[in-house]
Amino acid sequence: IAVAALPLAGPEGLAAIAAWSLCALGAWRGAARWKPHPILSRVVPAALLVAALLGWQTRDSLRDITMNRLVAVFPGGRMLLWKEARGQTLAVYQFQSGVKIALRDGLAVQHSGNVSRLIAHLSLLAHPSRTALFVNVLHPAVFFSAALHNANATLYDPHPSCREALAALSAGANPAALGPIFCGSRRPPEGPFDAVVVDIPAPPTAPQSALLTTRDSARFWRTRLSTGGLLAWGLTTAPNAPASRRAAAALQAEFSDVAVALLGRGTLLLAADKINDDCSAALLRLRPLLFNDSIQLLAALAGPACPWQRLPKSPVPPESAWRPLGALPVRPF
Repeated sequence: IAVAALPLAGPEGLAAIAAWSLCALGAWRGAARWKPHPILSRVVPAALLVAALLGWQTRDSLRDITMNRLVAVFPGGRMLLWKEARGQTLAVYQFQSGVKIALRDGLAVQHSGNVSRLIAHLSLLAHPSRTALFVNVLHPAVFFSAALHNANATLYDPHPSCREALAALSAGANPAALGPIFCGSRRPPEGPFDAVVVDIPAPPTAPQSALLTTRDSARFWRTRLSTGGLLAWGLTTAPNAPASRRAAAALQAEFSDVAVALLGRGTLLLAADKINDDCSAALLRLRPLLFNDSIQLLAALAGPACPWQRLPKSPVPPESAWRPLGALPVRPF
């Protein structure tokens, strides 16, 4: 149990040092048994040295594997940031073209760049807000997108190095100048917020991610909302995928109005007591402010109607249907 919990102990290297220390402590406490033995007196010290050497050589295995995968497909890039803490890695990679992406545990954060801006625009169109909390939406663009809706954005990320990642993604700009940023805290800011937008880490079927799309999670985030506030979940799966349907059912159990919008190949679920019906005036005001933005973002907001569809009320499955296989019955935070 102690060894399994070591990755949560702190930054990179600490878990390996602690594991080797436990081995050394065990060898020291059993010295009376193995020291007099002609074979064990040589095997035990040699095993400790081999364990230390293997730990040293494999300290950057995930980083090397991630770099080799990226360079094999997109040669010429470089890793701008790689941080490990609490059993998670957070990285920023820059392609040869200059485009940057964030990575969690070696996997690219799908909802970055253009999609992060689209998440912010759709959420604030669905529920005009003065304050918005963005969770796991690790991109400086969300602050500028929220400002176009006259909303004050707050960013929360459980990784302690999220400020460094934001600085790398924003070409070295000071993250403190963007807005309120909470990094590394076990619990999100109290609020209340008019809108809470949660980007579910990929893959959404992993136990840690699936716990964020349960009814318990929806009930938890509702405590961070102001009266009539909006909760949005961004998933990397299609709207008809099982993970998206389970998340929608969880939101429908807690909110009376749930809608779905497309995020490229992903899904944005919007939930509130009442979602905005008329977006024409807001879209008309917003489009001139996006003339320098990407074609994909302009295309997503091109029509006069609201770019989402309401979901019909579906039968609510039993509570156990939201809990992923193998996940402990714990709160999401």
